[in-house]
Amino acid sequence: MTLNFFSSARATVLGALLALLAFAFHLPAEAQFSPQRGGGGGDRIGPSSGGRGGIGPIIGPNVIIRGGIGPMARPDDEGRRRRPGRRPGAGKYSDEKSNKPRCGVRGRPPCSDKTAGDRKPGDRKPTCGLRGRPPCGDKTAGDGKCRQDRAGRWHCPDRSPPGGGRIPPIIVLPNPGGGDSGPPPRAYGTRQERMPQGRAAAPSPSVARQVLVLVAANQPGATEAQLARTHRLQLVSSTNVPLLEARAQVYRIGDQRPMQAVVSALSSDPRVMMVQQNMVYQRQSGAGGAARAAQYGFDMVGVPSAHELATGRGVKIAIIDSGVDQEHRDLAGAVGEAFDATGNKDSKPDVHGTAIAGIIRARGLVSGVAPDATLLAARAFFAVPRRELPESTSFILLRALDWSVQHGAQVINLSFSGARDPVIERAVAAAARRNVILVAAAGNGGPKAAPAYPAAYSGVIAVTAHDSAGRLYTYANHGTYISVAAPGVDILVPALRNGHMFMSGTSMAAAYVSGIMALMLERAPHLRPEDAMRVLSETAQDVGESGRDESFGAGRVQARAALDALHDSAKAVGVRQ
Repeated sequence: MTLNFFSSARATVLGALLALLAFAFHLPAEAQFSPQRGGGGGDRIGPSSGGRGGIGPIIGPNVIIRGGIGPMARPDDEGRRRRPGRRPGAGKYSDEKSNKPRCGVRGRPPCSDKTAGDRKPGDRKPTCGLRGRPPCGDKTAGDGKCRQDRAGRWHCPDRSPPGGGRIPPIIVLPNPGGGDSGPPPRAYGTRQERMPQGRAAAPSPSVARQVLVLVAANQPGATEAQLARTHRLQLVSSTNVPLLEARAQVYRIGDQRPMQAVVSALSSDPRVMMVQQNMVYQRQSGAGGAARAAQYGFDMVGVPSAHELATGRGVKIAIIDSGVDQEHRDLAGAVGEAFDATGNKDSKPDVHGTAIAGIIRARGLVSGVAPDATLLAARAFFAVPRRELPESTSFILLRALDWSVQHGAQVINLSFSGARDPVIERAVAAAARRNVILVAAAGNGGPKAAPAYPAAYSGVIAVTAHDSAGRLYTYANHGTYISVAAPGVDILVPALRNGHMFMSGTSMAAAYVSGIMALMLERAPHLRPEDAMRVLSETAQDVGESGRDESFGAGRVQARAALDALHDSAKAVGVRQ
């Protein structure tokens, strides 16, 4: 009895040691021993009932394997340890590595070129693409240096190509007057203008089933209704256009006739001066101490020294854009007159129009190029549901151009782009004949984009953009129509609700040139558009390739040099002495 007890105890201890050795060397436990079954049919620890000499080491049904309690694996499991009733597979209960995707499934970040996935053992925790962290994209938090402001916006270091509209570091600007009065310092967001993907190479769309018709101003007043009856059209809206000595109407095609057939029929009608589709345009999707440092463009184009001679006093600049926030502190008293050409009930101001107005005329935290000029704010763009950018049409732009000229605009800033439009081209030419200087953004479609209009029209000053290092804006259009270049990347501008932000795009550069035009007109009130373009080109600083090129045009504008050149040719351009 005593011998059996010691033999049984010794067998149990020996079996436990063998199990530990198998665990230590990662060997399959079943290779060391096998459970034996007694007569009762159950696994047990004890002497075998099969015979007197059948005593051997027995391991019970449960052993600890790799931290988990589970039944002993059987020899036919090919070395795999599993729970009963489950299919052996990769992962926790297998020696194989897991094939579960590291991204694109629930609980993991999305798969893309810039993901937070593909983590391997030993990798640090992803810094983007997960809950509570910024999204992965062109501006990621992947290097762990991004910062989040109080509004929840993320600000990351620059990783853009040269001239690509980098996101500048957070800049805290003091209040204009200094001291502790006013709102607390804040960080400023950024916005970069760029044409939507695929839009740059595509023609500008038109308003569905609408045609724009011009009739001479001396035509009878009933002509519009007669045209509608004759050509089976529905009159949508009508306006007088003294700039073209005409009346403009928008008609809707109520049936299924092709657009070209309707346009052709109207073209052959002797009562019609011009007819075309109603084109759609898109708006171009941009102090002292720290504020002055943020406005690098001032020094690059010589504005401080130009202000010794002129500040734009007495000059009217029309801004045909989205709505301007006239309540902004930097724009107090800047807008002389305003006009809503859209006829839209929603007349809320927009950040783009406010930014353009600030670059030209701000007096506050942001300093304008022409701080004493008077602005004529013509709202011509409105938000469209499910569209990325505000839009306008030929008819609305025609109203805005006519209003601007009729109200004495000497400079018109056109920071938008579209396809070639015969009616707008005609209106632009008519404005130039009245000595109105037209300045337009060259476009943000990229180097291979088609020419952007109205910038590419004859007689219009087409302005491209560069950054603080003089590098061309990455998304700027190229072409022979480019006139000059101006600062347009990371420009500090007024934003809505008395805010400020950085914006990039050729729209910002066009606003710089419109302001310089106001300085020139203060010195030479009778300056003709062709003389203004000549002086601006001759005094521009050559950048990029030597001489005039398709990237920078004649070069970067120089405000003081242009004013000095006006003085040197005073008799030719009518400079005020």
